[in-house]
Amino acid sequence: MIKLLDKTGGKINMLLKYRIPILILLAATTIFFALRVPGMTRETGIKTLLSENDPDFKYAAEIENIFGAFDQIIVGLKFSDTVYKKKNLELIREVTDFFSAKTDISEEHLISITKAEDLVCRNDELISEKYFENPGELNETQIAEIRNKIRANSMLTGKLVSRDEKSAVVIAGLKFEISLDEEKNTALVRDSGEFIARLKKQNPGVDFYISGMAVTKKLSSEYMSNDMKKFFPLAMIIVMVILYLLLRKISGVIFPILVTVFSVIWTYGLKALVKSPLTISETAIPVMLIAIGCADGIHIINEFFSNIRKGLKVNDALGETMRILKIPVIMTSVTTALGFISLLTAPGTSIKNMGFFLGFGVMIAMIFSLFFIPAALSFFNNAEITPGSAQSETHERHHAFLDHLTDRFTSLVIAKKNFIIVSAAALLVFSGLGIFRVQVEADQIKYFKDNNIFVKDTRAIERHLGGVVSLDVIIEGREPDKIKQPEILQAIWDFQKFCEKQELVSYTFSIADYIRRINYVMHDNNAAYERIPGQTEMVEGEKISGQNQIAQYLLLYEMSGGNSIDSLADSAYSRARISVRLKRTDTQSLKIFLAEIYPYIKTGFPGNVEVKYTNHFVRNKMSELIVQSQTRSLAALLVMILAVMSIMFKSPAAGILTTIPILLAVLLNFAVMWISGVTLNIGTSIIASVGMGVGIDYAIHYYSRFRELYNKFSDYNKTAAQALRETAKPIMSNALAVGTGFLVLIFSEYSVIANMGWIISLSMITTAVFTLTILPALILIIEPKI
Repeated sequence: MIKLLDKTGGKINMLLKYRIPILILLAATTIFFALRVPGMTRETGIKTLLSENDPDFKYAAEIENIFGAFDQIIVGLKFSDTVYKKKNLELIREVTDFFSAKTDISEEHLISITKAEDLVCRNDELISEKYFENPGELNETQIAEIRNKIRANSMLTGKLVSRDEKSAVVIAGLKFEISLDEEKNTALVRDSGEFIARLKKQNPGVDFYISGMAVTKKLSSEYMSNDMKKFFPLAMIIVMVILYLLLRKISGVIFPILVTVFSVIWTYGLKALVKSPLTISETAIPVMLIAIGCADGIHIINEFFSNIRKGLKVNDALGETMRILKIPVIMTSVTTALGFISLLTAPGTSIKNMGFFLGFGVMIAMIFSLFFIPAALSFFNNAEITPGSAQSETHERHHAFLDHLTDRFTSLVIAKKNFIIVSAAALLVFSGLGIFRVQVEADQIKYFKDNNIFVKDTRAIERHLGGVVSLDVIIEGREPDKIKQPEILQAIWDFQKFCEKQELVSYTFSIADYIRRINYVMHDNNAAYERIPGQTEMVEGEKISGQNQIAQYLLLYEMSGGNSIDSLADSAYSRARISVRLKRTDTQSLKIFLAEIYPYIKTGFPGNVEVKYTNHFVRNKMSELIVQSQTRSLAALLVMILAVMSIMFKSPAAGILTTIPILLAVLLNFAVMWISGVTLNIGTSIIASVGMGVGIDYAIHYYSRFRELYNKFSDYNKTAAQALRETAKPIMSNALAVGTGFLVLIFSEYSVIANMGWIISLSMITTAVFTLTILPALILIIEPKI
């Protein structure tokens, strides 16, 4: 027995000597972090998904500061008859007035049919007046007259009222500073939702829809909170049940679960301590740590009870357990942490933070596994943990059955090693197809499940009222009054018409619409003048500069009291904003549309202006960065794991062999995503890193045991078979517990989190199976030097 413990006996004795101070220190530190957790804040905006130094992100912030926030609350109303009824117009006005009274709503970005302005010319004076100053005082004839005016106004047709005139939209743009304030945004959207719910109850014959990016933020924050409350206990319960079924020991359940709970507390406590807000992707941290953090504990508990069944005393069993597992536990934790740390190559703080804090949580779980579990187990004695005769008989039958399955499985792997390798090669080719065919998506609306009421409302607004997002095309004139030049305004108008021919676009809007309208009304509604003024114009028999005439129109508009142009051109008229309303929010449709307009823009605008893009364009940039991030993190992780495994096993060949089955399992994820229609997005982009970082643990445990046994057998077949017999049960137990833990994420309101859950769960099983089949087959065929 002395020889058995000579390598770790001293360390175990030291641990046992100071076990009470160790437990007190761990408990006190856990309490310290637990007290910090309630102070953690949340952040659901898109800014967490992009680097603050990204030029497109910085430009988007600059444009928002000039033209107002991109965030909107959009309310759609669908009537059974027509918008142009007194009671229906009154209802639209009521919604508009609700937002108008909110100080957090930008008045110039509040748009509806009851707020729309009609530009008219009286006595050579331009006048801006509302179509519906007070709809309740109008009779049906007056409403019909106004309806005909609106139909004739190209600035309004098909934009604020649907073409079938049964639906209307109210668009409320948030002030820029409010859109950055998570708490105020949530409060505003909550109030808006409650108001619309009351109207819906009072008007059962009217369909109400509410959507917009501001609503997305609020719901994301709300669902994040709900997910954390729901998944943390659910994951614990499920993992505990799985552990008990596999280990048949209460201590085998409690200690690994306590390790994961402590690691979650430390991780979130640290986030709160360093004032790092919780983002969408980080809501999965508790489930991931519960699933992953128990892995080392499972191996320790399983090995410990195996030694107890061999007749060892508690302290001797602990010494033997830690002798065998100390290095594998450390290395599996390090490689898993590296898997998460590789996410630091991601562009935004959300994924970077997730990688860092998950890596931290894994290392904390390792510390608790190495210190807390042995210290806690040492308080038991053999009588307490050795079952009675009846229970012992049940345990023996249980283990005999598992041993029989393991022996059958081992014989099959050894006999079919060549078939396994050929199958793995075929699977590699198939997986390669998935890598190139999986779709990339950065649409935040698609983060929610299709049956979500918010998604349904969004789709309804897209069908009837033009959509909920806009691509903003910014014309940079580089000098004051540049936008007033006729050729630039004409280029803007021509571009708008080109865009409106594209399938994705519902309508466009710009300062060119106003100049055309003013030119039209200032010429007695002569259709020939519904255009942008030319370089020169004849006014009362005299030639004048078209730019001067445009400047005069803008001055008249300002004097009329109109302010809508403020959201379409800056005060110096050096920049103009073209709002291109999109029927759909998905990134793939946006990519197709951008590919259509890029060639046009190269030749369609004068060379003295620059064309840039923002608003929904940022999602396109996100999709590009997701791919780049996935490639970089996977490459970095692959290099790190190869290096760690080669150093650990003192052999580059061993490093490559142990990495191959895990890499193949990770690549298989992409084929699964392709076949199932799951996109690569902000949630699923971490799957490869998680799968490889966690999956390599199985390879470490198997190959470590193989090396140890090879010193005994000096025969590849006997060693591979015995290593399988000894590791198959703990590895599959681990995979089932971890995989089942991740599976609870399918109940998330976020489709990205739900998809991430089941794919990682599948990945845990495939990495375990590939480790127990492909790795032994490779070893038997190649016979690497041990």
